[in-house]
Parts: sequence; structure tokens; C-alpha cells
Amino acid sequence: MAIDINPTAEASYARTLMSRGCPKTLAVQVANILAHTPDTAKLSTDEERLVKQAYSYTPEYV
Repeated sequence: MAIDINPTAEASYARTLMSRGCPKTLAVQVANILAHTPDTAKLSTDEERLVKQAYSYTPEYV
């Protein structure tokens, strides 16, 4: 396993979201949005919804 000594902001966001239980595909998508939109007030409605979904994600156990 390689350890990234200087991770990008995008990698850090994705890792944080996945550590909270967010699925990898959603975490990567939201990390990309957050890394490339420094002013979150400029997020579109769909982007804002995805960010909220990712940070509030709780896995469902059946």
C-alpha cells in the first residue's frame, strides 16, 4: 500500500467521506466538486444536494 505524504484536497475529501461510510463513487464525485469549487455558495442545486447526501450518508444494514 502506498501512502501519499502530500495528498491533494480532492483525495483528502474523498478519504474523509469514505471513512464516514460514504460509498466510493459518491465520495469521489463530491470530492471533485469540493476541490474545484472553493466557494461553496456557488454550488448548483444538484451539487449542493450531492454534498449534503455524501456528508449525511449512513449505511443501511439489512
